[in-house]
Amino acid sequence: MREIHQLRDVQSWMDSGMKLSTACNETAKLYDAAVSQLAGWYDNKQLDGLESTLKKMMEADPQFIAGRSLKHSLEVIGGSNIKNNPTLEKNIERLASDVESNSNTCGEWEKLHVKALQFSSMGNAEAAVRQWEEILIEYPSDILSLHLAGMTCLINGTMEKVSGISGRILPSFEDEHSLSSIHAWHSFGLSEINLLPQAERHARIGISLEPKNGFSTHAMAHVFEMTSRYDDGIAYMNDNETLWNFSNHIAGHNYWHWSLYYLTKGEFESAADVLDQKLLNRPDFGRFDSLTLSYLLAMEDYSISDVMQKHGDRYEDIIKQNQANHYRSFNDVRIMMGLCVSKKYDEAEQFMTESKGSECIHGRNVNENLLTSIWSYSREMYEDCVELLWPIRYNIKQIGGSEAQRDVFSLMLIHACLRSKKVKHNRLASQLIEEREIHRMKSPLVDRLRRLL
Repeated sequence: MREIHQLRDVQSWMDSGMKLSTACNETAKLYDAAVSQLAGWYDNKQLDGLESTLKKMMEADPQFIAGRSLKHSLEVIGGSNIKNNPTLEKNIERLASDVESNSNTCGEWEKLHVKALQFSSMGNAEAAVRQWEEILIEYPSDILSLHLAGMTCLINGTMEKVSGISGRILPSFEDEHSLSSIHAWHSFGLSEINLLPQAERHARIGISLEPKNGFSTHAMAHVFEMTSRYDDGIAYMNDNETLWNFSNHIAGHNYWHWSLYYLTKGEFESAADVLDQKLLNRPDFGRFDSLTLSYLLAMEDYSISDVMQKHGDRYEDIIKQNQANHYRSFNDVRIMMGLCVSKKYDEAEQFMTESKGSECIHGRNVNENLLTSIWSYSREMYEDCVELLWPIRYNIKQIGGSEAQRDVFSLMLIHACLRSKKVKHNRLASQLIEEREIHRMKSPLVDRLRRLL
């Protein structure tokens, strides 16, 4: 995380081994500020935040190749691609043409990033990640390549790649201002492949290097959850709230993790308090997490009617702002949860039909089953829910997200099996609970589920 006085000008970028296509020092510094905010998940208030920084950067040099590439890369991370956004397609074609016609002034590092952008915008995530890996061979301190590769792996359900990518460059990573972020990514990647002692070590290193880096706190939150240390997680999140809140783009998601500790312990009122007081009003992607949390509480038969009455407009805003996109199944299933927990079944049925009909949606192979399983569970058709979820349980990772985020479907399957009238499903519930304990030993949630058998 760079302060204003630490931002790199054109020559400093060159000294770092990365030639930029701009001769404007202001542009170079604003680009550095944008990358710093992106990797640290925060808005620099002196620059009016990441969005404003990008705007000022492009105003300072509208032809800046790396700046345009970054701007469009963020659009792709946000869900756009050349199939659903014709304007983006034209902008990337123009960018690639400008790179070719200005080959002498455009730096090699910039060219490689544009190539990665082309792959990612076409939906070829595997090729894009490989391209960022290639960049990191020559430029191992490029935090932008690591961040874009990590986000792409997260979106596409291939988080098992991340610890390898970050681990390869960690020994030679020289950008001290981004060192906390590389440890955070490494920790997150390690936790997703269940290497939890190593994940905890790197999360704590990241926190020690930059206590305000909420992404390092996020990595630590996963460790607390995966090791069933819920009291430790609650204490840590509470004691350090003012620090990790600095990273406002991930703070909402961190509140979600905090609420999960309470929910797992069976302290539903405390989980609902986090939903009510901390999560629902977040402007970041934690707003989607509020829909998942609401559904999880409903599965526990805990009434959130007071919360929904108080924040009815907010629930509606979250859903309305995103329900027409159908870019990703990962988002659509959470909107479906929001509609069902709000008992807006007519809207839910219409939304389900539209999402199923989207040919461009990411995670299409499992999208129909997931949406219908949410509908079936909400309508107390538990037998149907089991028959929809059980066959695809190993493929759900296709929608992306972390193990913790997809766990809602594991819990839905168990609850549906418990409530089903079929003896076979009840037997499966017992086996799934035993399986869950293998991965989450000493979990109060496992004990609670077992008592329902």
